[in-house]
Amino acid sequence: MRGNIEKNVIGEAKTGTFDKRTPILIDDGVVEISTKTLQEAFGKLGFNIVDDEHSADLIFKGRINKFWVKEFLSSRSGSGQSEAEVTFDVALFDRVGVKTIWFDRKVSHIKSGSSLDPTSHNKIIINEAFCKVISSIIHDEEMRKAIRDFIQKKK
Repeated sequence: MRGNIEKNVIGEAKTGTFDKRTPILIDDGVVEISTKTLQEAFGKLGFNIVDDEHSADLIFKGRINKFWVKEFLSSRSGSGQSEAEVTFDVALFDRVGVKTIWFDRKVSHIKSGSSLDPTSHNKIIINEAFCKVISSIIHDEEMRKAIRDFIQKKK
């Protein structure tokens, strides 16, 4: 869930004896974290990452539709679990040819195990969900094929 919320709020926890609703915060904003993680992932694949898209042959764009954690508590057992979901629309554009060469929607949904302190799992599972989305992008065979085809056409 993105929208009119602070950029570093990623969910809502129920804390304390009275299950007070408390925002789950991260140190950096979602955009900063996703940009850094994607740059590192594509850099490890051997891509030269540039900040100015006019210097790039391929442009990677993404829109995070959901980056959220919520908790479910059981009043009977006093335990609960956290659940994280990341939904990310992604595309690769040929800047010179001015066309999309690949696009997809990547979704990851992770649940923590049952715990007396599910809040302690929130940041861990949102990170796992986001890493799973990034992994599905860089291992996407259709994207890899689109990149290979793009390189072949440039030769």
